[in-house]
Amino acid sequence: MDRRELLAVGVAGVLASLCGPALAVANQASLPPGKNFRADAERSGQRARLVVVLFSLPDCPYCDQVRREQLAPLMRDHDLAERLVVREVSIVGARTLIDFRGSQTTEAAFAKEARAKFSPTVAFFDPAGDQVVPAIVGTLLPDFYGAYLDDAIQLALLKIGNPVPLELTPQRVSDRVYFFRGESSAASTSNRGYTANAGFVVTDDGVVAFDALGSPVLGDAMIRAIRRVTKQPIRRLILSHYHADHFYGAQSFKMIGTEIWSGERGKAYLESDLALLRLQERRHDLAPDVDARTRLVPADRWLAFSGEKPIRFTMGNTHFRIIDVGGAHSPEDLMLFVEEDRVLFAGDLFFTGRIPYVGNADSRAWLAALDKMAPLHSKVVLPGHGDVSNDPEKDVALTRDYLVYLRATMGAAASDLSDFDEAYRNTDWSRFASYPTFKEANRLNAYGTYLLMQQESLRSNTNKKAEH
Repeated sequence: MDRRELLAVGVAGVLASLCGPALAVANQASLPPGKNFRADAERSGQRARLVVVLFSLPDCPYCDQVRREQLAPLMRDHDLAERLVVREVSIVGARTLIDFRGSQTTEAAFAKEARAKFSPTVAFFDPAGDQVVPAIVGTLLPDFYGAYLDDAIQLALLKIGNPVPLELTPQRVSDRVYFFRGESSAASTSNRGYTANAGFVVTDDGVVAFDALGSPVLGDAMIRAIRRVTKQPIRRLILSHYHADHFYGAQSFKMIGTEIWSGERGKAYLESDLALLRLQERRHDLAPDVDARTRLVPADRWLAFSGEKPIRFTMGNTHFRIIDVGGAHSPEDLMLFVEEDRVLFAGDLFFTGRIPYVGNADSRAWLAALDKMAPLHSKVVLPGHGDVSNDPEKDVALTRDYLVYLRATMGAAASDLSDFDEAYRNTDWSRFASYPTFKEANRLNAYGTYLLMQQESLRSNTNKKAEH
């Protein structure tokens, strides 16, 4: 039996009877009541990391003892006050409050969801509203309570953690253009989600950044790296598309006043349930770099294109073209061409030296989008993943050949009405198996393409029937 279990012994039999209205306590200490836990969590991004909640009953002498002797002093501890928020909630209270999700509820309902049945209960929440260590229930061993509370707080703070700042070193690829190269692997805590590429262009009148990487920590690191290169302000951020590994760092740029541009079709994804689910996954997989403080940041300007015409702009005597290739890797894909340097930021249209994540993308549109790269005659192409390409025609071939092969093999399987698992086993993948991310991406890519080819076949048959 551990120490918290010892504390809980007899809670139902002893505390439930003692912590009732019959035992009034004079001169009770007070704690700030829980009013808006969502706001507390958002503020914790700047001042604190842990939300400590006392669940109490009216006129409970043990609650007052914990309140007065343990929790109130925490709020006066300068070091701890910067890292935690202390609140009180009545287990039977009818007062309304805002929970961690931003929803209105009552004190009693909030306590029930937190599984706080007895008083006093002290629970420890991270900014997402998850209890990170077991709650302390009761005060059966009051002489040791302070030590138990200190242990719980320190363990909770350790589990939540403070993201360690990252330092990024950009590669210079031309007179004006710099490049951040992520790892060729799946996102994980070991690589801290640094698996995508990004870059920036230094002009005479400011900096244009392209993509923001996969966490606010990485976004902060980008900004520090840019400021080591130039004193020019970071005026504009172009987001190639709204996938987690490319835009979660955008909130760091937003905080310094950078104007964010992206394709207008990204708005639909940003407002979707899928975007929220993806954020929840990343908060779990990449904590603490992605946590409750991470926000899905919309563009300040949603770009609408007229046919095949690019959007042009000039900054500091440097000329840019934003090229719409939406519908390829994602509905809102953008490329950015720097005319004077003949450098193309290609986003996720091709991946140098690794297998692309295709998923449910429209590979036919993707292949058509790759054709738009050739007329630019780029000297250097900066892909969304993988190394700088100094021979774009050769390097694009891997992405093109892989997409063509997926369509051919999975298209044949869909046409023959073959079972996907059987078709996948019978396909020779040896040509691509040695490339990074093959293991993580290939089966999902094949399945997405298999479904796509089924849909294309159905549309084709429907069109043929309509013609007759």
